[in-house]
Parts: sequence; structure tokens; C-alpha cells
Amino acid sequence: MAAHMKKEELILFPFIVRLEQAEKTGEPAPMPPFGTVENPVHMMMDEHETEGERFRRIAELSNGYQNPPDGCATYYTAMVCSRSSSRTSICTSTWRTTSSSHERSPWRSSWAMPPLERHALLRPMSREHHDGLLLCWYIRKELTAGTDPAGVKQRCARYFREQLLPHFAVEEEAIFPVLGADDPLVKVALAQHRRLTRLFLADDDAPSELSGIEEELDSHIRFEEREIFQRVQAVATEQQLERVERVHGMLAWEAGQCAPVPWAGR
Repeated sequence: MAAHMKKEELILFPFIVRLEQAEKTGEPAPMPPFGTVENPVHMMMDEHETEGERFRRIAELSNGYQNPPDGCATYYTAMVCSRSSSRTSICTSTWRTTSSSHERSPWRSSWAMPPLERHALLRPMSREHHDGLLLCWYIRKELTAGTDPAGVKQRCARYFREQLLPHFAVEEEAIFPVLGADDPLVKVALAQHRRLTRLFLADDDAPSELSGIEEELDSHIRFEEREIFQRVQAVATEQQLERVERVHGMLAWEAGQCAPVPWAGR
């Protein structure tokens, strides 16, 4: 929940505000780091649904978030917070309608791409792609602002260790085998994995090196979403997709990926 709310407050909501301001002033729409605002909106809605199911289970077990007669103050506070947090659907509906209507306005520029429909068992991996695009946005923003590149590189290194390496492992262990080692798309993706690993592990924290990470990662993610994942989704059996989910769950647990995204702070 903490990582989810940080992505909303620090990235999605400010971008929606910029869309609204641009429409009011007649200025060109701002260039998003995620193709179209519908992409992060779909991701946030998917996370809302996941959390909503957890809260429904809590409500079922607690008889509608009721505090038992012997419940302590901490338990009571937890039930109050759970009841409040379970009401995400109103917020979701409101900002989805607002953001989509602004982006679909006549002044919308040509950068926007339609969101890709993704099989439910591949959505966790696509969410990680979304996080990677947000890292690219963070790098561009910090370099433009003149931020110390050493600090930016440290956060990139943390992202590489905690998120990208486990993500690569799931792809190479469970996703790429669906297409086969000789598939041309798989060969391209593996070569990109190697290039990204060299870039992230390089000692140089010069702005040009960080720009290289941003450009390569952005290109790689868009290639996988548009080409690899689309092909896998079309040809994979349900058993193969379930294996992707199992491998992802195991590696995500080992890597502790429940931690907030590294560029959003603690």
C-alpha cells in the first residue's frame, strides 16, 4: 500500500494536474513517461482490486470491521483504518474519469499509445515494467534538475538489485522458454538484458551514463511489452502462465519486492 500510494501521489496525480492545467491554458499536452495516462491508471486499478480483495477478506473475518468486546485500542484503530482504506473505488472512478477525459481532449498530442490488455497472470510482470518506466522518468527529471548524479546512480543501483535482477530471472526462467531459445525476439531481449546489466554495474555515474541507462531501459521495456509479452500471451498455455506466476511469486518474496519503489523515498 505504501509503494502504491507513493506512485499515485508523486507521479500519477501530479501528471493528471499537469494535463488539466494544459487543457485550461491551451498548451500542448505534457509528454508522459508511460505512453498514455491509461497505462498507470490500469495499473493502479489492478492494485486497488488486489487490495480490495484483501480488505473484503478482513471484513468477512471481522464481521464488518467490528471491534470485539475484548479488543484493545490498537485493534480498534486497525479496524477503523481498514474500513477507511476499503473505500478506494470512489477515488478510482473519479480520477480515472478525470484523467482519461483530459487525455482524450482534441488537443491531445500524438505521443499517446493505447494501453495493452494483459493476461491476469502476466500483470505482475507488466506492473514491474511500469515501475521501470517510472525509473526512466525519474532519471530524466533529476538530470534536468541538475541533481547530483552520484545520488541518482545509487538509487538506480538499488532498483537493479532489488527489482530488475529478479525480474530478469523470471523472464529467463519462465517467460522466454514459452517462445524458445532460438526465437529471434528472445535473442534480442537477452542481448538487451546483458547490455542493461553492464550499464547498471558500471562504476561511472556521469550524466551520459545515466542517460544511457534511461534510454536502454525505456527501449527494452517497450520492446518486451509490445513484442515479447504480446507473443507469449498469444501462444502460452495456462500451465505455462501459471508457472510464470509461481516463479515470480517465489523470486519476489526472496527479493523483498514489497518494499517501496527506490526513487519514491521511504
